[in-house]
Amino acid sequence: ITATMPSSYSVCDDTNGNDTDGLGTFDLSTLDTQILGGLVGTATVSYHGSLADAQTNVNPLSTVYTNMTPSVETIYARVEDNVTGCFDVVEAILIVDPLPNLDNIPPMV
Repeated sequence: ITATMPSSYSVCDDTNGNDTDGLGTFDLSTLDTQILGGLVGTATVSYHGSLADAQTNVNPLSTVYTNMTPSVETIYARVEDNVTGCFDVVEAILIVDPLPNLDNIPPMV
């Protein structure tokens, strides 16, 4: 079984009303199709905070996930064959983009 590394997943910095904390909320399930590739329907994806957790299939992350490391965080997706139990693990990069600083933009004339 071979998982596909997904494209980086970016959201705007907007968690908990603090737009400068580097934290964002991600819907990890939106990565499933990229990661599964042609394995849709034959394998299951789970997300983990460390490679060791993904390899041992413990401590899965919620699919609605707020990053723990400001700005950029690497998590791990485990893809497990629904019949054989064989698995593969790939990295998923989560990025929180800062909001633009509108105070520094001159007014349009």
